[in-house]
Amino acid sequence: MKGIDFLFIFTAGIMFLFIIDDLFINILIFIKKAHPKFLTQDKLFKIKSIEQKPIAIMIANWQEDNVLKDMIYANIHNILYNNYYFFLGVYPNDIKTKNIALELEKKFKNIHIVINTELGPTSKGQMLNQVVLNIFKFEKDNNIKFELFLLHDSEDILHPDSLNLVNYYSKKFNFIQTPVFSFETKKSEFTAGTYMDEFAEHHCGEMILRSKLKQSIPSAGTGTALSREVVLKILSIQNNLLFNPRSLTEDYIIGNQSFNLGFSSAFLCFYKKSNSKKEFIATYEYFPSSFYTSIKQKTRWCIGIIFQSPKLILKRNNNNFWSFYFKWRDKRGLFNSILISLCFFFSLYYGFIFTLNIESHKILPSPLLETLLMFNFAGVILRVFFRMKYVFSVYNFQSTLFVILRWWVANIINTISCFRGGWIYYKSLFFKSPLTWSKTQHKLPESFLYNFNPANTDSSNRVSNEVIL
Repeated sequence: MKGIDFLFIFTAGIMFLFIIDDLFINILIFIKKAHPKFLTQDKLFKIKSIEQKPIAIMIANWQEDNVLKDMIYANIHNILYNNYYFFLGVYPNDIKTKNIALELEKKFKNIHIVINTELGPTSKGQMLNQVVLNIFKFEKDNNIKFELFLLHDSEDILHPDSLNLVNYYSKKFNFIQTPVFSFETKKSEFTAGTYMDEFAEHHCGEMILRSKLKQSIPSAGTGTALSREVVLKILSIQNNLLFNPRSLTEDYIIGNQSFNLGFSSAFLCFYKKSNSKKEFIATYEYFPSSFYTSIKQKTRWCIGIIFQSPKLILKRNNNNFWSFYFKWRDKRGLFNSILISLCFFFSLYYGFIFTLNIESHKILPSPLLETLLMFNFAGVILRVFFRMKYVFSVYNFQSTLFVILRWWVANIINTISCFRGGWIYYKSLFFKSPLTWSKTQHKLPESFLYNFNPANTDSSNRVSNEVIL
């Protein structure tokens, strides 16, 4: 048996363990009944009946003149909550976005502009830190005290009941994350469709499980609510900085920081019925539709979560099995990429061997390898099935059918992004150069301004904009 044969057996064995890891999560989800919850009319009435806490919604903006105005108009029209304020962070050298923000501030009493003291673009964390400081100044000037601080983006469409839901559960939890879903895209848009699949699977399954197990909930960077207590505590230990301005995933870090400081966290995944269909109380948005843009965005995610976060997150003394396990889950993407690359190499190698020995029935070097490959193939089919199940719970049957094709696209994008992220990160360390922030294309449906029905949004009508993330 050759050395390459041993490497193939070892790779197949590791892949088998990864499949067991995913199966373990799905078994736990079933045992713990970690599923989206149906929100009855009685429960919704109770949620809406309590006192409305003042909520500050923070939005960092850079060159968002094509989407900001429509986003604000749509959300102000749709949101069924009264006691909230938008704080729009803009840069002094982003004239178009600044002018639109000033126009919105004049029109709506609950819109306030925060002009960054630095020229843009800096980073989302730096901008949000400026917004937070201005919120406290606004409190003093207007005799108001915000109890909740929400993170959202300029392309977000909030569900009308989302603020009510967060307000109600903030009595019990200090850190709250609500689901983030992609608007339904065209069937031909495989890249954009991968976000439908991944967020549906992640936010209808594992995130709910983490909440059930009382573990840390990573912020998605949008649809995230922080209590006043969390904000004040982090400010007190980070020199008046709520977010780390050096991190490329300041959202992921703050979710872990909140948990490590002992604050209670929850992932709230609820839905109600609208015309006999599920309507999730979530944040909806479009994600990148081009292959390269998706790689750029996910490269940033990989750098921030896999490479930066271990050095930037406040350590916790009382770590247990679950905290270590979910940290592993968050950073497993790099190992997935290595495995996928090796599997691709072995497929080419043994395929070539087969063409040279087409009359031979013995291509694989070991019965053990044959057994592992059989189990791994069955495991992949099972993984695709679970993803289809989650996608079907959020979208429709047609979108679910295309999961099989989008699965391969997602794996290619994630693999390239992880390797690219590692290259950029270690290159920055070697040359001692700062990490740069790449832009991601944001899109907003034109037809959505005054009608909340994400399942019926026409993805061909979009307002697109390049923005910093």
